[in-house]
This record gives sequence, structure tokens and C-alpha cells, in this order.
Amino acid sequence: MNKPKISIILVSYNTKELTIQTINSIYEKTTDIDFEIIVVDNNSHDGTVSKIKEIFQDNVIVIENPNNSGFGIGNNIGSEIAQGKYLFFLNTDTILLNNAVKILSDYLDTNETIGAVGGNLYTKDLKPAASINRFFPGVMSELDSFFFNFPSKIYCRKNVFFNYSESPIVFKGNISGADLMIRKKLFEKIGKFDKDFFMYYEETEMLHRVCAKGYTLASLPDVKIIHLEGASEDRKEISHRRSFDSKWKYFIKVKKIRLIFLIHFIFQLTAFQRILLFSVFGNRAKADYWKTLKKVEKESYEERWSSNV
Repeated sequence: MNKPKISIILVSYNTKELTIQTINSIYEKTTDIDFEIIVVDNNSHDGTVSKIKEIFQDNVIVIENPNNSGFGIGNNIGSEIAQGKYLFFLNTDTILLNNAVKILSDYLDTNETIGAVGGNLYTKDLKPAASINRFFPGVMSELDSFFFNFPSKIYCRKNVFFNYSESPIVFKGNISGADLMIRKKLFEKIGKFDKDFFMYYEETEMLHRVCAKGYTLASLPDVKIIHLEGASEDRKEISHRRSFDSKWKYFIKVKKIRLIFLIHFIFQLTAFQRILLFSVFGNRAKADYWKTLKKVEKESYEERWSSNV
């Protein structure tokens, strides 16, 4: 058996059927390249491990993590045994629509200054989904959100969160952790995913370190993957709080602690604006959604970081 060029790493937690669906799509769509699949299971109790072993036997490497260590640490664990030149971090709620693994790998082969690559993500209805963010989080991105992303759309046209063009977009920003390929040597050189993150912003912080090393990122429109976003975790209040906690952690990690108050203030202003607009136009569901975000963000800010900024 040839040594795999790509190590595809999936971190699972109570996503048995989704994980099996993802693995099946990998085997169905991936051709002309040697790869291995590593599933790191974060102590699931839905029979994920036994079912994967039953269906795929020795064709899938399964690591049974005795704890639910989160997304980043789970991927770090998988990377330790990975034999591939490239690591492909793939969510368990994804479905490959084409030979995405080879397309991403081929691009890295011929572009040494690119640190990491990702493709275009789609909803289950094949509509464009958030795949990238052309800018790292910060004051400017918060202001951009307040103005309904008009500034970034003027600068990037419509290619802010999705690559609508027919060519790769090279940038310094964020690639969704749902489909992220990186050279293993670079991943190890920068220190892998930061273990302080449980979920959310771990790939953003890691890619910030990649770009700080002088590399750029690329979004490839030829790569097409369905992302059943939210299928692997209910987007309840606890998820929102976890996201905001990670957001503050990210800003501290990238040395922007002095800007946290301003970022918090702009977000609260944006939330108030959205609540007002949706209430005026009678969209109660979205108004209530933003009320929840506003409340959870304020609580997270006051509880976690107000004494540090």
C-alpha cells in the first residue's frame, strides 16, 4: 500500500450517521490520489466508533479519545499519527460533491506561498454557504457588519464569504474549518491548533499564525462541498455563549485586548439595530434571534473579560 499523500481528519462527537455519510462521500468522490481517513471520536455515546469499525473495518483509522476535547484538540490528536504530506480537516457534517481532495492538493503542490486552502461550501439545497471571510475579525469587520457588509462588498464585490468567481482567490483572512487543507510541516511548525479553544475561532486563530509567517490563503471555487451547518450541534444559547467566549479569547491571543471594549460596543450597536429593523418589518423570529445574541454577547463580555480590558 502506498504512503498516503493526504490525511483526511474528521472529529466526531455523537454524529454517527453524519460521519458515515461524510466518509462514504470521500470514497465515492476521491480518485487519482492516495489518502487515509482518520476519525478522532471525542467519547461519543451514540455508537459512532463501533459502527464505523463495522462498516469500514481497517479502511478507516479510528482514535477513541476518552474525553470530549473539542474540535481543535481532536484534530491535533489526529495529526500526530497522520502520514500524509497534507492534512485535510473536514467536518463530519459535510458531503463531497466532487474530487475536492485532489483539487486542493494539486493547488498546494504548485503554490508554495499558499499556507492553507479551502473550497466552496453549499447548503443541502446547493445554495452558497459561508466558506471564507476575506478579513480577520476586528474593529473593521464589526463595522462592516454594522453597515450590512456594504464596505467589504464594494472592495471584494460579492466574494466576501464565498468565491463566486471562476478563479482562486488569494487573501489573508479566514477559511471555514469545515474544509481546511494545510501542509503538515507548516501545521506542526506553527504549533497546531491552540489547545485553549474548545470550539469556534480555533481555525481563525491558527490561520492568523499562518499568515503572520508570511503565507497567504486561497479559496478554490472548483472545490464543491455540502456543509450541513448546525447539523452536528444545536445552535442554542450555550453554543452562542461558547462562540462569544472564543471570540474574546481570539482577540487576546492576537494581541488586540485593548480593542475588545470597542468591538463589544459595535456588536451591541449592531444587535440593537437589527432588533429594531426586524421588529419594524414584523420579522419576530429574527428579532428574537438578535435579542438572544445581544444578551449572550453582553453576558459573555461582562463575565469573562470586562475586568481585563
